[in-house]
Amino acid sequence: MIHFILRLYCRYSLWINFRKIYFENRDRVPEVATIIYGLNHPTAFIDPIALGSHTPEPCWYMLRGDMFANAPARWFLQKIHNLPIYRERDGGRAAVKRNIETMAFSTDRVILEEPTIILSEGVCKHERRLRTIQRGTARMMFQAWKKDRAKPVCIVPVAANYTAPNQFRSSLSLSYGEPIFAADYSEEYKISPRDTVDEVTAELQRRMREMVIHVADPKRDKLADKLLPIIQNSFPDKGYPPTAEKSPFTSIQHAAIEALNELDHVAANSLDQSIDDYQRKLKERDVTDSGLANPNYGNMGRAFFLWLLGSIAMVGFLLNFPIAAFTQKQAEKKVKNAQFFGSVRWTMGLGFYLVYLIIWTALAAIMFRWLALFIPLVFPLPGYFFLVWFESFKLWRESARIKSLTSEQRDELLKMRNEILAEVGVAV
Repeated sequence: MIHFILRLYCRYSLWINFRKIYFENRDRVPEVATIIYGLNHPTAFIDPIALGSHTPEPCWYMLRGDMFANAPARWFLQKIHNLPIYRERDGGRAAVKRNIETMAFSTDRVILEEPTIILSEGVCKHERRLRTIQRGTARMMFQAWKKDRAKPVCIVPVAANYTAPNQFRSSLSLSYGEPIFAADYSEEYKISPRDTVDEVTAELQRRMREMVIHVADPKRDKLADKLLPIIQNSFPDKGYPPTAEKSPFTSIQHAAIEALNELDHVAANSLDQSIDDYQRKLKERDVTDSGLANPNYGNMGRAFFLWLLGSIAMVGFLLNFPIAAFTQKQAEKKVKNAQFFGSVRWTMGLGFYLVYLIIWTALAAIMFRWLALFIPLVFPLPGYFFLVWFESFKLWRESARIKSLTSEQRDELLKMRNEILAEVGVAV
């Protein structure tokens, strides 16, 4: 029951944290849930929770062994489907041997059609890059399959691609690859289990590489961060509903980064300079790329619609701004490591918002009695409405500013923009 409630709470809170969560090719997931999800790990812990809170069946997760140090923590973490993975620093080789118990339990769960999510890179790294896949995912698949070879045990590769992982209301795309079935490697596994584990690991690496937005040269990370928003603005999507099956821009961004990886040093530097010149020109004209990419959004009909709904949006803002601002401030104060910021801020928000609702519900119960039961709806729903309204208003305002430009100024900016996109093969 604890896991069920927390899973729902996490799912709905992620719809607030992200403007949109996309589930690319989710139809590739087999109907029989003898599944191990192999997931990349670009943030601290949002990746597995975002996936696990949206799977048909509740999943099990792997967590650092030192988090299970005392009995209360161990009891709670197990109740919410977390299993310990120990490192030598958590207690030497004796602690590492305890991973055998975790592996035995998790493979039993897989056979019972309770999927496990493994962060297949083994380490968290805040970057747009797929790191080397570790052997543990493949090893676990074969260990589960050996317990019941009639079951279609498989690894489902999943790639998490963020538009901006530390930015509130950014987007997340979870792309599913074709499953890798243990039974397809049965003959090879009989001959050489170790070599077969290596073969499956290499295949998992290949399939994830096809989905992860991967900047090959770390020196081009900043260039990629400047390029990708321009592509995203070219293919906008509505903020509602909070989930969708197809991202309008993720596959295009992936192809563009692959093209960026192929550019030589001179061409990459030229592209970087072109983007800097373009951004400087936007600033001089006091306009934005998103407004330029969506010039028709700033029309009078939408302005009237936004005005009509503005009072409802302001109610949502006033009810939720205090706790949102407090959470942001606390996260900035406590978190210094970029790879943890987005995850910790979201986790703080979970706890702080729950306390915030409890306080308001108690106050409402004193004043209005049974009407207090509506507080859990009265606060978050207008708050979510405000976020969607504000994003629409912001784009409308940026689009309306484009109309203040002369046709020559607009054409100049569009020419610069299109030349940038053409360098990486993006047509708009």
